[in-house]
Amino acid sequence: MAEKMEGKRRKKAAAVVAVALVAVVCAAVAGAFAMGVLAPPDAAAKYGDFEYVTEPEVTEYIQTYKEQMGYGKASDEEWATFLAAYNMTPERLRASTIDQLVTDKLVKKRCDELGIAVTDEEVDQYEQSYKDAYASGSDKIWAQNMAQYGQTEEGFRAGARLTLQKQKLCEAEVKTPEVTDDQVKQTIATCIDARIASEQSLTLKHTYCFRKSKSSKAGSLKEREEVQKIRDGLLAVGPSEESFASIVELYSDDAALKERAGSNGWNVDVSTYSQEYVSALEKLGDGDVSPVLADDDGYYFLWVSHTYALPKDSDKAAKINLDKMPEALRSYFRDCAAYEQWQNASKEYLATITSGVNVIYYDMPADVPYNVDMGLAKAPEEVTR
Repeated sequence: MAEKMEGKRRKKAAAVVAVALVAVVCAAVAGAFAMGVLAPPDAAAKYGDFEYVTEPEVTEYIQTYKEQMGYGKASDEEWATFLAAYNMTPERLRASTIDQLVTDKLVKKRCDELGIAVTDEEVDQYEQSYKDAYASGSDKIWAQNMAQYGQTEEGFRAGARLTLQKQKLCEAEVKTPEVTDDQVKQTIATCIDARIASEQSLTLKHTYCFRKSKSSKAGSLKEREEVQKIRDGLLAVGPSEESFASIVELYSDDAALKERAGSNGWNVDVSTYSQEYVSALEKLGDGDVSPVLADDDGYYFLWVSHTYALPKDSDKAAKINLDKMPEALRSYFRDCAAYEQWQNASKEYLATITSGVNVIYYDMPADVPYNVDMGLAKAPEEVTR
């Protein structure tokens, strides 16, 4: 009986020792993972508590970048020369890519914590805006453009979702700063330089627009004549904010214009206007009314209610008396300046989102497709590409 009891005690003691050893081993393994000594086989870097950036993620990001820069099929010599021109090496490019991927992952994590979501409809709208701008709205041309730059539909939408997440996160976390008059004047100076560079007039114009829809894309002479009579009636009474608002309310079927009483704002940002609109506006002076114009959707005409001449030299923007600038135009430039400051603050916020996060970089595998012998790089004077 005593022998049986002694045997049980020995088994129990052995079990306790075994459990203790397992605990020690588990703690050692966990510590090794935490220190970055051990990691999943495909890990490129570790950050936070057991969170990783994988080699396939890094490779995909860099390969897409190569395609977008026109080096998707480049020789080793061409790729090395490209990297050298930007003081980069495969190792540095990999490290900066890991930093970006860590930032992106932390953005997504922070969005989840705050309950910030991006809907499929928002991604659809984002993608459509790019299709309209770069592919004339054509799905076929859009697909060709993406293929040319090594992008896929899935990849583009993932990038679009991330961009929208960053925007929403900044909107939630970054306050719009108050701007000074000097900052407003600097925004005006930038506007002057941009208009000079694009050969746009430095005389800004505030326009009103009357529009009536066509019954078909072709329209009709009768519909044009109806709009012509409305224009002639406006000229008979004299164009003013009140008379223009009246004709828009009575005869226009454009809900957005009705809501604004026909006001179409200042032409500081012409990207909101069609090319026909811009061309017609260029010919109008203060108080002028345009002829009846047409596009695919309707017949319309414009009235220039106010003009404001910007200085011919951006250096003179600092001397502008903002109090003498039309209120709506002053508000526009102030809003632009505030948005610029908010964008800068948002960039700083995103740059510091990894603050305090320890990133452990693992050695770059020699066989990754973006690795290249930098000794192949040509000197700048040898480059003919």
